[in-house]
Amino acid sequence: MLTIRDRMIRALFKAQREREYAAFVKPAQEAGEEQHNANLANLYRGLEPQAREHLDTILAHRKKILDPEVASYADLYGADSEDYAAFLRFEQFSKEIQPEGNYFRYGKYTLPVKDFEASVFLYRHGIDRLKTAKNGEDY
Repeated sequence: MLTIRDRMIRALFKAQREREYAAFVKPAQEAGEEQHNANLANLYRGLEPQAREHLDTILAHRKKILDPEVASYADLYGADSEDYAAFLRFEQFSKEIQPEGNYFRYGKYTLPVKDFEASVFLYRHGIDRLKTAKNGEDY
């Protein structure tokens, strides 16, 4: 029996599959194979090798999401991949953020919702340079 979380993830993948079809597959079919290939060539034109690799990965994930057998992020990324490990770190991190009214709290940091997004805690965005409102000292 599937857990609530598993059912939610499956529903998210189904919705994503529908969005990918509408945004990726249908326009490619309407444009025709020749035009679609030209559009892809233009997308890659001028990219550095590392950027090309990233684009390959993004497009591969978008195509893979269309497969009805893909029912989880482990299926999408591969359970042993760096991408899946990063997803798990982000998922764990998101559980540690505590919204409190108009603030986010993470560890010793508290930031107002109106001025910051939760991602500042994960990516730091210079958070170590912030001063406290009380005394102007570093956190």
